[in-house]
Amino acid sequence: MPKLLAVQSIAHGGESLLAIINDILDLSKLEAGELKLDTVEFSLRGMITDLISLFQPQAQSKGLLLEASITPDVPNRLLGPVDRLRQVLTNLISNAIKFTATGTVRLTIKRWEESDDDSTIKLHFQVQDTGIGLAPADQVRIFEPFTQVETSATRQYEGTGLGLTICRKIVRLMGGDIGVESALGKGATFWFTASLESLQSQLTPALHSTASDCTVVPSTARILLVEDTPLNQKLMLQMLKRLGYEADAVSDGQQALDQLAIHTYNIVLMDCQMPVLDGYEATRQLRIQESQRSQQGQPHRTTVIGVTAYAMVGDQEKCLAAGMDDYLSKPIKLNDLKSLLERWL
Repeated sequence: MPKLLAVQSIAHGGESLLAIINDILDLSKLEAGELKLDTVEFSLRGMITDLISLFQPQAQSKGLLLEASITPDVPNRLLGPVDRLRQVLTNLISNAIKFTATGTVRLTIKRWEESDDDSTIKLHFQVQDTGIGLAPADQVRIFEPFTQVETSATRQYEGTGLGLTICRKIVRLMGGDIGVESALGKGATFWFTASLESLQSQLTPALHSTASDCTVVPSTARILLVEDTPLNQKLMLQMLKRLGYEADAVSDGQQALDQLAIHTYNIVLMDCQMPVLDGYEATRQLRIQESQRSQQGQPHRTTVIGVTAYAMVGDQEKCLAAGMDDYLSKPIKLNDLKSLLERWL
């Protein structure tokens, strides 16, 4: 048990370090004016559904009600920087859940301003929580770099103090603004606006959905999830279910080999850092076993996707050298998982 806790602590530390590195890189690009907003067509309701599904396990683990609503006059098909829009919403929802012990986190989206251009609309996004709230002085400086609320109630929470700074810069690139309304001990409401292009009038029955519109399509593919952290395992299973896949789950590499000896799977999502037997060694042993079965006239090669919290130079080569076919870095995004599974299936 102590070794298991140590491994989990190391993995958590690696994920936190990766988040810090990503925040610093984003801020550097924004400060240098080099961050590009890639404009694509997307489904607003599909993207919001994915976000709520992603955070639902975290909210439920704290006993929180997580909900979202979009007013009927907001078009579904939009053209805009969906990845950056998702990044801002992810930050605000994550913060709301983090700083809320009981009650509700609610996302509301509505039309804000009309434009002279019929195709351009400004939307108002609001994330409201029943958490610890902010004092007036903190509301003024919370969007400044490396700023965290310095109270005894909030020192227990982790963070870089960069998330809201990055959100403000992204929102301004999208032609909007961002702010907060709060009172200490009475929750907070973070809001922002963004200008997007509506494609509602241009829809045709033949229009294909983008990767952001994750429609559930039931699949007969058999997937084995190998993940030692219970919360990550639950989250991954829910993401797979959201994409239309059923999966079996085990907690270490040895259990994976035992399962693969009994059942045939199309894809194995193999966590790389695990106790008992890690993902690299489990994959090496699997390839040896498959080679032996092939010599006995039973050829079958299972697609193995390495899942790692350390997206560093050389990780992909290490996964491939162990016999894996591809790899996915944590924190896992629903659309990345969707694209990877579709590619290999």
